[in-house]
Amino acid sequence: MTRKIGTGVLLVAGGICVLIGFVHNQFFILAGAIIVLCASALQFPFREEESWECSCGYDLSYLHKTSSLCPECGKQTNLEWTAQPGALARKTVHRLYLTVILFIISVMLSVLFAGLRFSNL
Repeated sequence: MTRKIGTGVLLVAGGICVLIGFVHNQFFILAGAIIVLCASALQFPFREEESWECSCGYDLSYLHKTSSLCPECGKQTNLEWTAQPGALARKTVHRLYLTVILFIISVMLSVLFAGLRFSNL
């Protein structure tokens, strides 16, 4: 939960920096690129067991098959079975895609900053 909130806050701050960079000072574009890179770094680590955790952080790998409630917080659980052993859960794969997209955006913003900076010299 804190990962989602932290990523959202960093993406909003990075977007604001990029907007200020186009209007005011180009160094804000570089700051936005660094902030988006930090947001992508928040997505690590990727674990195979991620679909076996409740949102409260309780390990559900020993949960009885007939039970559907988390013993720690009482929340309804939705365990995901993967097709192959060692495959990542859908939630982890989506987070991996988000990390790659955020990294590409931060590289593009860095290239944009370099292009704008050296074109004005």
